Amino acid sequence: MSHYHTVTGITIGLALLCAGCQGTEIAEDETSGTIAHASTVDRVDRTNSPPTNSIDCSNPQTSIEMNDCAAHKYDRADARLNRTYDELIARLDKTNREKLIDSQLTWLQFRDANCEWEASDYNGDPLQTSVRLGCLERLTQQRNQDLENADEVRGR
Repeated sequence: MSHYHTVTGITIGLALLCAGCQGTEIAEDETSGTIAHASTVDRVDRTNSPPTNSIDCSNPQTSIEMNDCAAHKYDRADARLNRTYDELIARLDKTNREKLIDSQLTWLQFRDANCEWEASDYNGDPLQTSVRLGCLERLTQQRNQDLENADEVRGR
């Protein structure tokens, strides 16, 4: 079985595993078989629009406003990570591309599980969503830094 089929199987398996949860989306680029985007998709994409009703995110007043602002910040971090990932994967040879795909799939599982755990202390609290989204944003920013520095770290 080729690595492409293995990755496809992993992709389908992760999609089934996450069905009904916060939803890790893993889209496959049909031309290269690589993971094109891997992100949490439990909200509408708000990367190019301000939070709902132009909320002042420097001073949100309600848990709804806090959640909306946290979602917007996470969406921006996630979009940046997807751009960085796409740029990096386009530069890699086949072997390293496959290793990055495997790494990204594992990282997504870690990130999502870790943020669910961090937010679990707030179970039932209106702030639970903000805590989870803040964690997703923080870990996504860290992953973006890692991928931006990948060439340097790998000695290239």
